[in-house]
Amino acid sequence: MGLGKKKILLATLVLACLGILASAPFLYVKEISLVSQPQFVEEEAVELALDSLKGSHVLSLILFNKIEKKLNPFSEIQSLDVSFSSLNSIQVKLNERAPWISSVVDGQLIFIDSDGYVLTYNNSQIPTTTNDIFIFKGIITNPITEHQISNSLLSTLKTYVNLFENFLPNRNLLLERIHAYYWQLVIDDHVSILLGDLSNLDKKFNRINYYLNNLTDKDYRNLDYIDSRIDNKLLVKYARK
Repeated sequence: MGLGKKKILLATLVLACLGILASAPFLYVKEISLVSQPQFVEEEAVELALDSLKGSHVLSLILFNKIEKKLNPFSEIQSLDVSFSSLNSIQVKLNERAPWISSVVDGQLIFIDSDGYVLTYNNSQIPTTTNDIFIFKGIITNPITEHQISNSLLSTLKTYVNLFENFLPNRNLLLERIHAYYWQLVIDDHVSILLGDLSNLDKKFNRINYYLNNLTDKDYRNLDYIDSRIDNKLLVKYARK
C-alpha cells in the first residue's frame, strides 16, 4: 500500500472515530452540579448558567472552555475547578475572590479584593474571618455600580492600608470620614485617633507609634482618644485612670 493511501486510510479512521465519539450518548453531559457553597456570587444564578450546558458534548465543553466562558460574567469568581464524577456527570467548584478591605457605601457593607473587584455577601451573617479586615467609611461616597473600582481609587486605598498597617500591625482598624476634610482612625474598636486631613501621615504616625509603644497595657485599655492635629504634639484623653 502506498504512502498516500495509508494517509487517506488513517484520515478516514480518525474521522470515523470522531463520528463515533460525537454520536456516543454517554459523552453528552447529563448532569453538571455546583459542589461549593459560594459566599459572594449568587448560587442560583450560577446553577442556572451551568444548567444551560446540560446536553452539551463533553469534548465541546473541554475544547472550547464552555464552562469557564459561561461563568466569566460572574466577577466574584477568581477561578474554578472542573472534575468528572462519571463520563457525563461534571462537578464544578468555585474559587471566589478573597476580601481584602471593606467599606460602608450608602449604608451597605461591601468588600473589595486586592485587584479592586467589589464583593457583597449573599447572606446576612458575615463570617468571622473578615473581622481583621481594614474598614473604610466615607472614602467611597457614591454607590458602586460597576464590578470593579477604578485603578486610581484602588491605588489610594492600597497607600493608606500599607501606611496604617505598617505603623499599626495586627490591630483592627477603621478609617472614617467625619466631615469633608476631617478623618479619624479607630483602632481595636475603642481608641480614636483624630487625624484632621490625611496630610503628613508619616509624621503623625511616627509620634503616635512612639507614644503607643510606651504605654502600659492598663493605660492602653483606658485610652479614649489621641488628637494628632497639632504640629509636633499629641493631645491624649483617658476614659478613666
